Amino acid sequence: MLSMELWRRFPHRLLLIRSFVDARIKWVRDSYLDIAVEREKNLKEILSLKNQILSSPSKSLPLSSLSPLKSHFNLPTSTSKLFQNYPSIFAPFQPSPSLPLHVKLTPQAMTLHKEELAIHNAPPHRNDVVNRLAKLLMLTKADPDNSNSKLNRGKEKVLD
Repeated sequence: MLSMELWRRFPHRLLLIRSFVDARIKWVRDSYLDIAVEREKNLKEILSLKNQILSSPSKSLPLSSLSPLKSHFNLPTSTSKLFQNYPSIFAPFQPSPSLPLHVKLTPQAMTLHKEELAIHNAPPHRNDVVNRLAKLLMLTKADPDNSNSKLNRGKEKVLD
């Protein structure tokens, strides 16, 4: 009885309409994008290894200590093969005959790292980051007066 009354009052709410589109989209390969993806495939892993090497006091690490980190960095191959594939970034060397083989960054990679740090620490770049973060917070409708908001925690650290 109740359903008939609902049907008369709100017939549009009881109609279930579903549609299915059987569309096939032809996959078009983009050779420029494919080349870029192939070239940058291991970028995240390389940056992780670079940061690991730079975090050590000697700015070099023994190859034997990096091998167990293969799963931690999600490396597709062994660390020694990765270093062989990127000779312009990583340089293997032996500090002394009694010590194991070490890996350090090439001078070219160190120069690039220092340039990146200078760009990230430059005031115009920091201002751009602050502006982008403010836009993101506005898009997420974060209340700047609500200090308990998860998005506002730590905002002072970023803006300082």
